[in-house]
Amino acid sequence: MLQAQQDFLMADTARLKNENALEKQRITFIIIIALLAIASLVLLYERKRNHLNRKIEQLTSLSLESQRMLELQNAQSETELKQKEAALLALRKEFASMYKAQYKTLNDLCAAYWSPIKRDKKEMIYEEALRQISVIGQDVDSQNKFMAIVNQSLDGIIDKLKADLPDRQKRDFRFLVLLIVGFDAKTIANLTGYTVGTVYTKKNRLKAEIAALASPSRDFYLEYID
Repeated sequence: MLQAQQDFLMADTARLKNENALEKQRITFIIIIALLAIASLVLLYERKRNHLNRKIEQLTSLSLESQRMLELQNAQSETELKQKEAALLALRKEFASMYKAQYKTLNDLCAAYWSPIKRDKKEMIYEEALRQISVIGQDVDSQNKFMAIVNQSLDGIIDKLKADLPDRQKRDFRFLVLLIVGFDAKTIANLTGYTVGTVYTKKNRLKAEIAALASPSRDFYLEYID
């Protein structure tokens, strides 16, 4: 009987040991599986992070390259714009010179007509001078008509001047027209009744006022009022 109990206890002990060993094996297996899962997740995370970092680097590189190309393109555009502006300015100056040249004959004829030695000139010069002077005249109506002709020929230059110089009077704009077409001080004095000194003073004041304008047409005005 005693032997049977001992055998039972030994068998039960062995069973418990086996169960305990199996339990340890299961726990060990679960831990290994968990560690493998964690390692897989870490590896996956590292791969995704590296992939994301590479994407960020690529996008950063593309952004820098795009910025560089944009700056280069802007620089080229700015250079081209400056070249075009310079060409346009040269063309405008050439046109201003040509426009004034067409009134040089009229200016010279006016000077001859009002010359104190005009009696010694040929009669045909005075006839031509009278005919040419009639284009502008010394009366207000004739000067206004002449101003309208110049305004139409030069892209509304008088209208723009009136807008930029609202405090100036009509006689100032009639005076500016004579400057714009290139008449000299003596001719302007004879046409307006001013003295030559007054013509120079008035011209300098008007030119200084125009030079101080913030108008986009300022340089356009100054090309004709030199």
